[in-house]
Amino acid sequence: MLRIFPRFLFRRCLFLAILTGWFADAQAIEVLNYDAALHDRFENDPSFIGSTFDWSGVGLSTDGRWVTMISDTYFITAEHFRPSGTVRFYYDNNPSGSFEDLTIDTLYGMEIGDAGSDIWLGRLTSPISASVTFYDILELGPVGTYTDYEGLSLYTVGIADGTGDTNFRVGTNVIDSGSVDFINDTGGGGVLNNWTYTFTYDTSSGTGESVVEIGDSGAPTFTVDGGVLKLVGFHSERADVGAIGPSNGDFSVDSLVGPYADTIAAAVPEPGTIALLGVAFGGGLFRLRRRHRA
Repeated sequence: MLRIFPRFLFRRCLFLAILTGWFADAQAIEVLNYDAALHDRFENDPSFIGSTFDWSGVGLSTDGRWVTMISDTYFITAEHFRPSGTVRFYYDNNPSGSFEDLTIDTLYGMEIGDAGSDIWLGRLTSPISASVTFYDILELGPVGTYTDYEGLSLYTVGIADGTGDTNFRVGTNVIDSGSVDFINDTGGGGVLNNWTYTFTYDTSSGTGESVVEIGDSGAPTFTVDGGVLKLVGFHSERADVGAIGPSNGDFSVDSLVGPYADTIAAAVPEPGTIALLGVAFGGGLFRLRRRHRA
């Protein structure tokens, strides 16, 4: 399907909802100058770009869908690709190490925001143990525009080559300047009716630059504050500016979770277990970059 993005230099792009069931085969998140040791969590290599952070609260379900914990029992994911079955949480990056399997509560689920939003609040039938973390939601302003997210450095999660619960790759990127917007494309076959942002695949940015692919819906995007991961959003759609496949200027579209933090907090009856962050970041986490389009 085609969609015109006036905030993206009026380009007409092929706009794809990722992992909606329209495609038979999932593809790994694209990472520039990909190196398994650097970018695949379960290579368990000390050079992994996320080696200093706790990834234990992100899991894959038995049907291959993403779960990101925001409290002891509640998680965020993409509404259009909701998980079911059980979820495996590894305590560290060792694929042969300890883990726990927990069941998704199929009797509960809540679409956050307006009808047609891609933000889905789910829960487990029992809480995670102390060996599994959950993540604060990054809440920035100004309310109504949320432009403080722009320029934020990111860690982007997606599937790696292969299958199973260790199919976990991490890349990097930056939220595009001017990209935070409320998008409703559900009438045109898209999955979004909520606040969003984009990050662009810029081949001049160096190793780690990423763009999502079919297979990455619901996988989280994080930034770092105080040495720990904070949840910014998750992958909902992508756009190709050239041929299908990774090319300079392709961009990923994430659902932005922060504007819905109050709604999520009200729906999670666990006082003291969910911490919604509302702070101004220091300059060290922000960087502007020149945008390059094909």
